[in-house]
Amino acid sequence: MYSKIGAPIAAHPLSPGKGNVTIDRRHYRGYVHRKDRESKYLAGQKLKYRFCGYDRIDDFLNGIKSRKRINSAYHLTLIGHVFDDYSDAGCIRCMEECFRYRCFSSAFIRGFIMTQAKVA
Repeated sequence: MYSKIGAPIAAHPLSPGKGNVTIDRRHYRGYVHRKDRESKYLAGQKLKYRFCGYDRIDDFLNGIKSRKRINSAYHLTLIGHVFDDYSDAGCIRCMEECFRYRCFSSAFIRGFIMTQAKVA
C-alpha cells in the first residue's frame, strides 16, 4: 500500500493460494469478541492486581462501572487488553486523563494511550 506521494505505508504477505485469507492478529489488538469477555469482577480484579500501587485504582474502576453500567464488563475487558501492551507508567497517565476528562470509555482510553504512551 502506498501514499499519494508514492511512499510505502504498509506491506502485507500474499495469501498462500487461491481463496486463502491471511489475518494479522495485531490489527485486532484491543478488540474483544463476546466469547472472550471476562466478568466485571474478574476484569476489575486483574486491573486492581496489576496497578495495586496506584492509589486511585478503585476510583478508576468505580468510574468505569458507574458510567458504563450496561456494558462495564465489556469496557473493563477491553481496557485490560489494551493496557497489556503498555507500561504501568503510561497506563497510569492514561487513567489520570480519564479523571481529568471524566471519560471512562474503552474507546477514549484506547485512543489516548495509542497516541500518548510507549509500547512496553
